[in-house]
Amino acid sequence: MEKYNFVKHGIHPTQIEEDYLNTLFSRFVDVRNIIVSPNFDSDTSIYRLFQIKELFSIYVECIKYKPINDFINSGDFNLISHPFMMGLFKNLRHLLSHFPLAESWNDIKFKKSWLTAFDKKSQIEKFLTLYTGDCGILSLNTPYTLNPIKVVIGIPAQFNTDGFISLKEIINERDGSLIFALIISLILGKQIKDYDIPFENSKNSILVKDKSKP
Repeated sequence: MEKYNFVKHGIHPTQIEEDYLNTLFSRFVDVRNIIVSPNFDSDTSIYRLFQIKELFSIYVECIKYKPINDFINSGDFNLISHPFMMGLFKNLRHLLSHFPLAESWNDIKFKKSWLTAFDKKSQIEKFLTLYTGDCGILSLNTPYTLNPIKVVIGIPAQFNTDGFISLKEIINERDGSLIFALIISLILGKQIKDYDIPFENSKNSILVKDKSKP
């Protein structure tokens, strides 16, 4: 297992934190490399969904580390500092966790009333309601594609009438898995000295109105 040289933040990382972070980062790199591989689409849909969920499981554990959580909340990371991308990133992770009703990305379906069936203050429902009918255009430069990825991300209007919507209508599997693998790479890579993130300073953008402000 590769040993990473972590950036020091006061008392962090402690020796125990460093040992655990090495294990988490090594596992993340393995999963990320599977997902960004051009052969990923040829794997079974069940296997692909497992790897995508595994990616987010590792991420959820990593953000318990205070310096990572502080970086995410600092607003210094432009791709998820926009409320739409922050909400999308967070709530798609929750959707994948809370709707274990399908064996593939394309089969994940839900509706507004399901999101509030047990939790009337559902953050997923709040986000989707806020941006229902809107589309965001994400342009992301990556080291894995020759040209920037340009993705239309939208919340179907039928969500507000309690119609079923599917995850693939919001963002397709290939774009979603690749984008989030790259975003997590940027977040985690900030904690490693001399870690090569070739697209860190690229001009990435998200075009959608910020509805979190009046």
